[in-house]
Amino acid sequence: MSYLSPAEAEAEYQVFLTALSEQRPVWALRNDDGWATWAVEEDEPRIVPFWSTRERAQSGAAVFAGYEPEQVSAQEFLADWLPALRDRGLFIGVNLNAAMAGLDVAPDELLRELGDHGD
Repeated sequence: MSYLSPAEAEAEYQVFLTALSEQRPVWALRNDDGWATWAVEEDEPRIVPFWSTRERAQSGAAVFAGYEPEQVSAQEFLADWLPALRDRGLFIGVNLNAAMAGLDVAPDELLRELGDHGD
């Protein structure tokens, strides 16, 4: 299934938020040249996909030939990745399915959600 309904995409987003709020690691895709990114359209912001589990990231790796899941600690993601992504104008693809469908969020939006989610 390539399409996610808004409710399914929101549910996947909540799973991701829960993982971070519980200080569990997240997963991205990496190869020898760096981290996986893409843009839906040429003139749109680039997206960096992240998943809440290695298994979920592995399903995304099918789209990015030669990339492998790599763990990022919750602390590193929050302290280093989010500010860097924000500064570069990149978005986060959250728990995307194997067709890369799901929610794309701005780093500041994710931080706001985590504040609401964890308190």
